Amino acid sequence: DDVLLCEPSEVSEAVSLGAGVIVHPTAVIRTSKQGAKIKIGAGCIVEERCRIEAEDSMTIGEGNLFQVGCHIQAKRIGDHNVFGAKSCLARGSSVGSGCTVGPTVTVLPDASIQDGSVVVRCEGRHIMGRAASGAQHVHKTNMKMYRSSVRDPAGKSFLGR
Repeated sequence: DDVLLCEPSEVSEAVSLGAGVIVHPTAVIRTSKQGAKIKIGAGCIVEERCRIEAEDSMTIGEGNLFQVGCHIQAKRIGDHNVFGAKSCLARGSSVGSGCTVGPTVTVLPDASIQDGSVVVRCEGRHIMGRAASGAQHVHKTNMKMYRSSVRDPAGKSFLGR
């Protein structure tokens, strides 16, 4: 499946990882209740110190980037989103597809972020807008470059394990 789990990282048995998922060192992906499951779609990247935790089941789509220190407890995340460093998705929240949640932004419990939204933090306030035309193409190109940068030409990982 071309999944890359770097050491030390923690991925519980209740987690299903799609093809090409990359989990960086010190990332944690786990459930906290018996019977809960987490499904992460193909091509997602989970950077250092990210915590993806679910009390109930969670579904994460394809091509998402979780930057350093994210804390994710959402129930559903669509495809091709970017979650900035130290962003937080509270329990029960959901995010559509093609969204950007900026660094240090907190999405409140049970809140819903619609497709193509951008949420940033400025001077202590959260500001929401719409993604610029062409933003999805840029995101997909950046993810492809990122994925190729962690492997040598023979396909061996630079990150270990």
